[in-house]
Amino acid sequence: MSRPLRVYDRMKLISLLSMCLATPLQIKQINKQTATVGDAQHTHEVDLSLIENAQIGDWLICHANLALNKINEQEAQEILQLQQRVSPCCGLHTAQCTEQVRQGS
Repeated sequence: MSRPLRVYDRMKLISLLSMCLATPLQIKQINKQTATVGDAQHTHEVDLSLIENAQIGDWLICHANLALNKINEQEAQEILQLQQRVSPCCGLHTAQCTEQVRQGS
């Protein structure tokens, strides 16, 4: 049986969840050396300088507005599923995740 998190534990968890992870995102639109990428929750712009032959629909590993690597859809889905198991907050904006943890959700 799980117990509610103490305030200290909850704050420690918030700080861990505030770290940024590289995450798979799919290219929705390309504009020269940048792309609009997204998942079910949000979209944003990333730099494509490290990616060769990027195409709409490709899956990328992205971190800090930079596309780091191109991966296939199966790899992307496996990573996303793993992130969901490890932290249900993965994929949410940090503020949303932090608020969920604060509220004990």
